[in-house]
Amino acid sequence: MTRNDLYAAAFRYKKTKLWKKLSESEVFAIRLRNGETGYISIMGEYGELCALGLYIGDEGFRSYRLVAESGNYTDSEVRFYNVMMQQNCLQMMLVGKDDLFPEEVEEARAYAKEHGIRFSGRNAYPQFVKCEPNRLPWKMKKQEDFDALYDALEAADLMAALLKTTKPEGLDLFAVSKYSTQVPLFEIREGKLEREGFAILPKEREAAYDPVPAVNEIAVASVKKLKKAGVWESELIRVPIAAQGDPEEAPYYPSMLIVVESESAFMLPQPPVVGADYDPQEMLQEFANAMKTIECRPKEIRCRDERTFALIGDFCRKAGIKCSVYEGEMPALDECEDSMLDHFAGFGGDEFEDEFGDELGDEFGDEFGGPFADEPWGVPGEAFGDASGGTGDPEIDEALMILLNMSREELRMLPKPLIRQVKAIIRQGLLPEEIAAKLSEKLKGI
Repeated sequence: MTRNDLYAAAFRYKKTKLWKKLSESEVFAIRLRNGETGYISIMGEYGELCALGLYIGDEGFRSYRLVAESGNYTDSEVRFYNVMMQQNCLQMMLVGKDDLFPEEVEEARAYAKEHGIRFSGRNAYPQFVKCEPNRLPWKMKKQEDFDALYDALEAADLMAALLKTTKPEGLDLFAVSKYSTQVPLFEIREGKLEREGFAILPKEREAAYDPVPAVNEIAVASVKKLKKAGVWESELIRVPIAAQGDPEEAPYYPSMLIVVESESAFMLPQPPVVGADYDPQEMLQEFANAMKTIECRPKEIRCRDERTFALIGDFCRKAGIKCSVYEGEMPALDECEDSMLDHFAGFGGDEFEDEFGDELGDEFGDEFGGPFADEPWGVPGEAFGDASGGTGDPEIDEALMILLNMSREELRMLPKPLIRQVKAIIRQGLLPEEIAAKLSEKLKGI
């Protein structure tokens, strides 16, 4: 199939308005031309997103089920986004012109002009994308993807014809839930959608994570020498803002280990790790560097899940840090992650036109193309250094003013990790000289 074939199938599908007859949970399966099973979900019932999703094979359907149950994660937006990042499917979406790349607009208009089609309405333009785990939905390139999505669009067109005379339940089309074990299976034969029986749904697979060995004995030994302080909360996440390394590949969501002190909500200063598939040893090295920066190690780290524990558990054991999976509430971690989402909310795709984008570089340091690789504070912020005597960041300026106006008795009552962090910032010369001198004097002996 060519892209012109896909446009033809997409415009046929649009005329059927199948989303008015099927909900996105009334999934049906088709036998694709390569013999694989594809699971089709028709989106658009509520008018927010009008699309056809094709989930191929067991892994594809498992990602559908994971995303369909994403409402279970509404208590944590970060976890919700990290679940949504796991989509593994092909999609034909009906979108507005502003949602397309310039070349897609040109391509769609050329096809429409050649075939006498006029764009009208809110979702007038077809877009063909591939969703891969931990990557931004991106342009389809492979012939096998064109073929599979064409088969799905043709099947949807033929399904719409069947539903003119038969109700969904007459074709065994029912809403899929976590208890569903099968969905109806069809095959396209000589221009007709023929029933083949049922496709048995794959069982959910228990997530398993191999423990990461702490192989850097020097890093472990240097952390083990540090004094212990506090109970900390931790989670390994994907940062919900995409970066692009190879312009030919879909942008990816960088990984980041969040470690937050439960009492003060102070966050260990660790950058996201570059690469679609992060290097766990690099992540552990950043973890060790962060503890050395603040000159202390946690007494205890509570991990949100098994995945986080698998990453840091062995390192913590060898460094004398109590570490376990914790099933209770983690308010400091939740607050930190919510603040990160608020911070990232203002960023869009234009930041990543370079290798990782100037703005992303400014936020995360040299690994992402910017000049502040050693930025020591936890939640990413703008760089210190306004020559006027402030830092250039109103929130940081306000925090510094609060510290400068505190008495020594009040400063002694602050969490020790926070005091160590302020001292580390002063030592690294990232504050204007006048402010650094005043803070150094106030913090002597504390």
